[in-house]
Amino acid sequence: MASTSAASSSSSKYAKHRRIGEEEEEEEEEAGEAEEELERFDDFTIASSWERFISEIEAICRQWLADGPNILTQKGAESVPSFDNLYVVKRELKHGKRVYCMEYHFMKSAKGKHSYWDDDTHSMQLSFGVYEFLIIAPLSASGVVLDDPESTKLLSSVAIALSNCGSNWPAFVPVHDPSRKAYIGIQNLGTVFTRRFEADRIGSQVLSSTDFPARVKVIFSMKLTYRTPEYDYYNEETLVSEANESIAESEAANHPKKQWDDDCSWAEWYSAEDPVKGFELTAIWGERVFEETLEMAEVENASSFDADRWLLHPIVSPYMVDDSIGKFVGFASQLQLLTADTSGQENSKSTVTVPPPSVVDRVMKDLFNDEVGNSNYVEAENKYGRAMKGAPSDSLFAQFCLHALWFGNCHIRAIAVLWIDFVREIRWCWEESERLPRMKSTSSIDLCTCLIHQKLHMLAICIERKKSLSREKGTDHAHEDGISNSVDALLMTEDMHEERLHAAEAFGNAVGLSGQLERDVLSSDMSAFKAANPDAVFEDFIRWHSPGDWVSEDGAEGSSGWPPKGRLSQRMSEHGNMWRKIWNDAPALPVSEQKFLLDPIREGEKVIHYLETLRPQQLLEQMVCTAFKSSADILNRTTYGGFKLMKTKMDQLYATLASTLKSLQGKSDISDLSDDLKRLCQVFEHIEKLLILAASVHRKLIDAPRLSQAIFADYFNYYLPKMGTSLESVCYEKEFTAKEKVGMHERDAISNLFPPPTANQSWRKVLSMGNLLNGHEPIQREIVFSVIERISNGHYSSPTPLSTDEQIETHRMYISGTSNDLWVALSVTSWD
Repeated sequence: MASTSAASSSSSKYAKHRRIGEEEEEEEEEAGEAEEELERFDDFTIASSWERFISEIEAICRQWLADGPNILTQKGAESVPSFDNLYVVKRELKHGKRVYCMEYHFMKSAKGKHSYWDDDTHSMQLSFGVYEFLIIAPLSASGVVLDDPESTKLLSSVAIALSNCGSNWPAFVPVHDPSRKAYIGIQNLGTVFTRRFEADRIGSQVLSSTDFPARVKVIFSMKLTYRTPEYDYYNEETLVSEANESIAESEAANHPKKQWDDDCSWAEWYSAEDPVKGFELTAIWGERVFEETLEMAEVENASSFDADRWLLHPIVSPYMVDDSIGKFVGFASQLQLLTADTSGQENSKSTVTVPPPSVVDRVMKDLFNDEVGNSNYVEAENKYGRAMKGAPSDSLFAQFCLHALWFGNCHIRAIAVLWIDFVREIRWCWEESERLPRMKSTSSIDLCTCLIHQKLHMLAICIERKKSLSREKGTDHAHEDGISNSVDALLMTEDMHEERLHAAEAFGNAVGLSGQLERDVLSSDMSAFKAANPDAVFEDFIRWHSPGDWVSEDGAEGSSGWPPKGRLSQRMSEHGNMWRKIWNDAPALPVSEQKFLLDPIREGEKVIHYLETLRPQQLLEQMVCTAFKSSADILNRTTYGGFKLMKTKMDQLYATLASTLKSLQGKSDISDLSDDLKRLCQVFEHIEKLLILAASVHRKLIDAPRLSQAIFADYFNYYLPKMGTSLESVCYEKEFTAKEKVGMHERDAISNLFPPPTANQSWRKVLSMGNLLNGHEPIQREIVFSVIERISNGHYSSPTPLSTDEQIETHRMYISGTSNDLWVALSVTSWD
């Protein structure tokens, strides 16, 4: 290995270039003088441009030394990306025709005792065992010094400047091809010791040998990094068939490849890219002291289960950490297309293409599938769900809205085509008395839902009543089919209630009733009450139906006596009271024998007329609310291990949806809310991506629930600052690098992420260096050898006494890479 020879040759080159100023060409010196300003004071004690270059480096270093870390950070020192405690200051220098950049890396606070393998350790610190350091390199595309004399001259210049300053900062110069990441460096350690550094890449299969002094204790530390293989989502039958023998092409066609999210809640609408591509497992052996080479060899080939620490890091897809990499396609992206139409933005011709009729037919078949049933939808589980004026999840209109999101580019023309066919199918169901799929045909109408869903609910009931009337005409037994002829409460949609309210205001009377419909409702209730309570009187009905019109006598409240003591209110006691007149005329009839209060034919036709004449803005308003709500409900069904942080975010999403969408209700033109809807889409996308990642982490680490929650919490805390509601693009400052410590009891579960190679998998034959984990070789090995010696006067010829208690790191070697590609960094301290 050339490291030691190169380090020893640095001393002669170092002395040679102390005299290089005397050999500078006169043309370079004259050119430099011509560029100087006339007012500048010429220091003729500096004889050459090279010495002026050294002087300039020295002045910069003295300033940095005088300022110290605290002042440098106040003056604008930059934080090194991905390192919390490392900062850098930079200065440009010119020497002849070349421009150089000198960087000083320093830590704001003392590092103290640490492990080589801390995530907050810079590669230069790890490679050479230094804390603060200088790097000087030319300002060029490569950023390295390709010429060997120039690199030695440059390093000598910095070394002389640092020696003049009395500084012991180590200095480095990048050399050779950039891909080699090669460096040479030097560090003055007082007047006696000098430490020299060299690092380079060895790109062929070699066996490295470490030339350490004999009979010394070598400190050894190692870090191995494993990466999980890409998971194959083929079903088990296919895997078994492939393990035995290759299956025929025709048979393989019957076994389509299974995606990671096939059984996730959103899979019916889109297939999400797996946000967790795998895991990196880091096994670390702490510092061990050896005196025999054989002992080190045993540790180098040790099982990863013997490591002191295991750390697990998820490999997250780039689109999860950087919005500029591709566009996330999910509910959020489609909702953004839907809300774009509400702002009145014009679409280009390329985006307004309507899918062909075959696609429309396929959507209609899915919506009106006979196998779906008529009461498939469920109410929202979240407490904020009912605050959104949308249709229940899985109901007919909710499914229409979800299909519309993925129909073409979800623009107004495509929605119009889909809506026309949708209404045509509904009219066919009405005319043919066919049940509406995904709709309940019983129970009262929920006024908390959107009006379109209320109308469809009304139509479903009218269809069932229409079919019942047709059966009644052909039989003398009107109720043999068990279907009630009437309703337990009056069925009215929201707009019917408003009409009733307006009628009451315009034609109200003293008893608060208006129109024949209200009289019929009250009469129906009284008839049913009389049938259920044959001995009841008017006062009994008032106490049940309108408790506010019954005044109990003092002391009678809670009395168990019968009849209760009290009296009717003044309005119910007035002469000619309409309620009493209706009571007297109402026959005793149970609900099952009463006449249907609403005409199903008339009400059904009114529903069809409403759907066919609905204005586009009214449709879009209800579609937006329903699409947001239904999309959130689908995501909310995802199994993600009960992560509390995720549950909190989902609750916040529902609350934000309810607050924003409430502003849409009753709007004839919702384009004024375009900015609010854009922000809502952005919030939705952030939480959707978080939830998909939570599901992926949970599925992969289902046998290690503590680890899965800890890893999700790490990513959540990393992602949280980026979840603002601003419409501006999000800036990502650093990568997601968090690692979680794996407990001893969790190692078996984590090792299962590395399944043994199967017979059908081919493996590249490599020169294995051991340390296999279930047959998998590390993707990277990092080893540190170091020797710390106690120095005495016998090590060097100098009259200066030296304490025998002083210890320094005389040798250090850092090796990183694989068996085929090694990167080696060496530092040697000399005293001759």
